[in-house]
Amino acid sequence: MTGIQLTEEQINELLRGHPDWARNGDGIERTFEFGSFVAAFGFMSSVALISENLFHHPEWRNVYGTVQIRITDHDAGGISTNDLAWIERVDALL
Repeated sequence: MTGIQLTEEQINELLRGHPDWARNGDGIERTFEFGSFVAAFGFMSSVALISENLFHHPEWRNVYGTVQIRITDHDAGGISTNDLAWIERVDALL
């Protein structure tokens, strides 16, 4: 489902509510640090399930205990309601 693109005010509100995330162009990014590769991979598995459920998939990179994630809504042309719903569920994992 295509999300509705957020206004600048809504994006700023999203970032105030999720201060560990940062805007980068038309997406939002965050780096997660874990104590091991297994912990990082377990987190990624949980995020994968969220992503499939919402049919909204991140761009990500994993090196040992570090997971870098970028989320954007390509169909909506930027940051959307899909990104907000996805970030809320991912942050609830921690």
